[in-house]
Amino acid sequence: MAIGLGLTGCASPGLPKAPSLNLPKTANDLTAQRRGSSVHLQWTTPERNTDGLLLIPPASRKKYLAPTAEICRTETPNAIACAVTGRITTHPGAAESFDDVLPPALQAGPVRALQYRVRLLNAAGRSAPAATVLAPAGQAPPPTAGLRVRAVRQGAELAWNPVGDSVSGETVHILRSSADAPVVVKTAKKKSKIYKGPSSSQPEASQLRLEASPDPGGAVDPSIISGEKYIYTVARERSVTLAGHAYTVSSDLSTVTSSALTDTFAPRAPTGLDSIATPKSDESKVSIDLSWEPNAETDLAGYLVYRKDSVSGITAKLTPQIQPGTAFHDEVLLAGRKYIYWVTAIDRSGNESPRSSSTEETLP
Repeated sequence: MAIGLGLTGCASPGLPKAPSLNLPKTANDLTAQRRGSSVHLQWTTPERNTDGLLLIPPASRKKYLAPTAEICRTETPNAIACAVTGRITTHPGAAESFDDVLPPALQAGPVRALQYRVRLLNAAGRSAPAATVLAPAGQAPPPTAGLRVRAVRQGAELAWNPVGDSVSGETVHILRSSADAPVVVKTAKKKSKIYKGPSSSQPEASQLRLEASPDPGGAVDPSIISGEKYIYTVARERSVTLAGHAYTVSSDLSTVTSSALTDTFAPRAPTGLDSIATPKSDESKVSIDLSWEPNAETDLAGYLVYRKDSVSGITAKLTPQIQPGTAFHDEVLLAGRKYIYWVTAIDRSGNESPRSSSTEETLP
């Protein structure tokens, strides 16, 4: 008799998965900027560990501690020894920063490389490999001392005490933002003036870089809005090369906040005013046409046209509203009269220029 055996199988569970060490991922976006006597480090603390899991699971926030950033500095890149300069508590997903004030010896002398390493430690004091970045040691440019600002006809005039021994290739970097609402930065590299933003109640922030060898000792921002307050941040900068890469050494920042900059400066008087009289015809009334050269002011709002009747002596403003164009047609006239015309310019702050030279026409 044959006996059949029923056999059943089961799947192998495989090797058990090791528990996660919860090592924070390396902060691969680490950057360093030399600013005067210190080096400013920035990075983003990763939200996940090296196993791809959240560093602090939402259900376990009370159990897990936030990682600690350990910052060290060495004068010998890639050396084993690295002196710890600080530790800070970090927050997964957050932008972090640390300022390392250099000892006097590292603030002086020729430019040379420093290496920074940032390790993100878990609660057990363990970490993944450190993030590394180079920064320049050595003499930094001097700060812009005596920084001040005032309103002038062209806009806001910044001034500082120039240095006579500036290094070739140094620049002065100026950042302007609204004292009430700083906005997105745009850049302009023109040598003589700051980026001109659009006319609005809050102009865009702007930047300017000036050659600083020789030091200009000042700059003019022509794009301010009357009545606004601004913050100007100024630094001298020098480009250096470390390990074949370009880095910037900056002075300590100098900052000045303007008072409400009020434009009390009138535009210049319009020029080139001319007139042409057209006699009455079957198709048109008698008329006088005026034209003049446009003003060059960047804050110009427009023009006003005036007329004096030589018989009555009455002067009338022919444009109750500011007109943007540089031409005017007048046909409200009487025969046999001599009319004298002049024009003024108005800026956006309401300042009116002196009157232009006059022109006159006598009607038949």
